[in-house]
Amino acid sequence: MLFYFESLPVENWANTYFKGKRYGEMTSNTVESFNNQILKFRHLPICDLVDKVRVLLMEQMCERKQLSSKWNSSVCPVMDKKLVDRFDKGRTWHVAAANDDIFEVYSLPTVVVDLKRMTCTCCRWELHCFPCVHAVTVIQKTKRQLCNYINPYYTIAAFQLSYKVAINPIPTLGAPVVTKESAIILPPKTRRPRGRPKVVRIRSRGEKVKQLKCGRCGKLGKHNRRTCKEACD
Repeated sequence: MLFYFESLPVENWANTYFKGKRYGEMTSNTVESFNNQILKFRHLPICDLVDKVRVLLMEQMCERKQLSSKWNSSVCPVMDKKLVDRFDKGRTWHVAAANDDIFEVYSLPTVVVDLKRMTCTCCRWELHCFPCVHAVTVIQKTKRQLCNYINPYYTIAAFQLSYKVAINPIPTLGAPVVTKESAIILPPKTRRPRGRPKVVRIRSRGEKVKQLKCGRCGKLGKHNRRTCKEACD
């Protein structure tokens, strides 16, 4: 396992070296969820499969757009609940100010929060791009606006922007008419090339040719005992 990880670029499996923003996601759950949704369509021909996926995404985008129109907060409900939980957890912690932006939070363990740089020594604020429990505690006790420290990615406006453009339906009239006769695919019309057809597989350039050792003369080459033409003493 160690050799396997060492053979991979560190930015592919270590969050610290990732060049972009993962927002705390280190799994392929999104891909697995999509594969599970299309599991009942995977036996279909490719054109029918693509159309089923189109309808699935069309309905999902419409449902999520309508759902987000009923939200009243500025942050998505899942993240809004996390903020409430973090408010409650850090309610009893003591906060000491070093200056206008840097604070020391006496929790277990004690950490340092920099509101200007949006960092915390617990590193969760940087990894998730969302205020950790220590940052939320500092913002609450200093009576600052929490929305100024939340990444726009987590806002309802960003969520609604993702589902702003709808996928248009495709009527059956626009699809080609497929009859039973037209569904039969005939082999392509080709002409047989001149000469005797090759039987031996054509080897690639990088493929190594194994040399044979002749049982008669003992030399390496492409001949054997039956085809050997070497003179023997």
